[in-house]
Amino acid sequence: MSRRSWKTFSKVLVDMANSKSWRYQAVGLIALATVVGAACSPPAPTPTPVATSFGDMALYEAPEHPFSIQYPAEWIDHPGIREDYGIEVWRTDSKGEWFTVVQGHTVNGESLSAYVDWVISIDKRSDKQHEMVSREQTKTAQGLPAEVIQYSISWSGEPMTVKALIYLHDNKVGFRAAYGVYTSRYEEMKDLIAYSFGTFHAIKESPLG
Repeated sequence: MSRRSWKTFSKVLVDMANSKSWRYQAVGLIALATVVGAACSPPAPTPTPVATSFGDMALYEAPEHPFSIQYPAEWIDHPGIREDYGIEVWRTDSKGEWFTVVQGHTVNGESLSAYVDWVISIDKRSDKQHEMVSREQTKTAQGLPAEVIQYSISWSGEPMTVKALIYLHDNKVGFRAAYGVYTSRYEEMKDLIAYSFGTFHAIKESPLG
């Protein structure tokens, strides 16, 4: 994704982590989402749930890029946040934990490794509480190279674990899906996160296209 998109994504995390009202808004989201959605834009169509061992999952399909991924269907959309910060997906559960997708064209056509290096550097500069936990190379279900990073941040004064899947499509279009969950609940949530990342799909361009 573009350098502007990454900086914007980092800014939304810092803004919300520092907002004293964010946790209250997240817990009261069922009521607030209707108001925010009506004020900012028409609500997005509700995806058809996919039944899994982790409960119903919804399928996000990017409108401009060849990406799709499943996420918990009951997590609530925030059109106002998406529009204000220019991010594709921002959904939260009743506890204030979140799932997001950011994507867009790169600037210099970096390699995946260099791209992830740059993403991490932006995140670290944007959040003084950022602490890397792990970084590993992996393959998507399609066998495409990707990286998974895990780091910790402070979210309204509480430790939060962020886990992100990063993929670079044809060295041109970046994709990042990330979950932010309270560290005390990470063990409970990690299998769901792994399942979600395992559903990521990218449609490769035809050699003749």
